[in-house]
Amino acid sequence: MIIHISHAKFYSFNGWTFEYDRNKPFVPWPCKKDLEPRERAGMVFYKMFGEFNSLSIDEQEKLRVL
Repeated sequence: MIIHISHAKFYSFNGWTFEYDRNKPFVPWPCKKDLEPRERAGMVFYKMFGEFNSLSIDEQEKLRVL
């Protein structure tokens, strides 16, 4: 039996709060203020994420909320 336990990583950048983990195959997803996932993610979000992703890993970690 294999058990995998993980926790969500949340970041805040350019007015967006989102969940993202570079070590998992899931795409980033925007969150509401209470960290619940939003219903949709659009081009504005993914454009912002492209800017976030161009930062160094150290700079990204400084923007980590939880």
